[in-house]
Amino acid sequence: DRRPSAIGRWLRFLAPVLVLGGVAAAGVSHPGPDAGILKVRVGGDAAQTRVVIELDRAVAGKLLSGEDPARQAVITLPRVDMSAGDMSGDGAGLVKNWRIDEAAGGARLRFDLARSAVVKRRFLLSPGDGIKTYRYVVDFSAEGAPAQRPGFAKAVVEEPVLPAAPSRRVVVIDAGHGGHDVGAEGASTHEKDLNLAAALALRDVLKATGRYHVVLTRDTDAFIPLEQRVKIARRANADLFISLHSDAGSDPSLHGATVYTLSDKGADRVARHVFDK
Repeated sequence: DRRPSAIGRWLRFLAPVLVLGGVAAAGVSHPGPDAGILKVRVGGDAAQTRVVIELDRAVAGKLLSGEDPARQAVITLPRVDMSAGDMSGDGAGLVKNWRIDEAAGGARLRFDLARSAVVKRRFLLSPGDGIKTYRYVVDFSAEGAPAQRPGFAKAVVEEPVLPAAPSRRVVVIDAGHGGHDVGAEGASTHEKDLNLAAALALRDVLKATGRYHVVLTRDTDAFIPLEQRVKIARRANADLFISLHSDAGSDPSLHGATVYTLSDKGADRVARHVFDK
């Protein structure tokens, strides 16, 4: 099995590219990107229920009245990207079901309640203690408990908890292909698997230096649309985006690598550095 040596060649070749850092930064820099919703979790009982919305960026929320305030709660989240489409799911405890759709400039969360209930509190948790996402938390209490009641006149706007200024360069590693898109095929290997193995190995090498914050577009055998890979990099405010691919050929003695970049000057600089090596 020649896979380890192939990965080793990937890492040796990518090292000078990383030293030159920022070659592709212009391709992913995006001031003030909208937040993305990653997951919604609901748990609790008939007295208290908590909803947790996981996001990749900080957000501020606004509580509004639903059609029936005692049986429906509505929260708007400005600056949330809903281009991937609406979301919905079953609830638990006081929340019968939930759905998220696009509103003007963001997302609208609707919670249909199983019984009369009110929003007791809302708050935003920043990443920490091993958790990498922001969590917008909504606590519901059965009717009768002290709570914050929704209303248009006194809608509460929460200030987002802003992340600290990054002290490390952000590198996004994109393992090409994945899932049903296998890429190039060898006698016993698929390109998607080699790309993922190389991405995981490169991630470990970079993290070990302590100089980079590393984000993967995928860390499992999953299909990620091309436009979603770009959004991941933009949301991470990436300084460098590296997309890994593997070529196939009929001659097993052939080996090597190529680098493509959006910057002509960067491409020339990388080429000179690699050839000098």
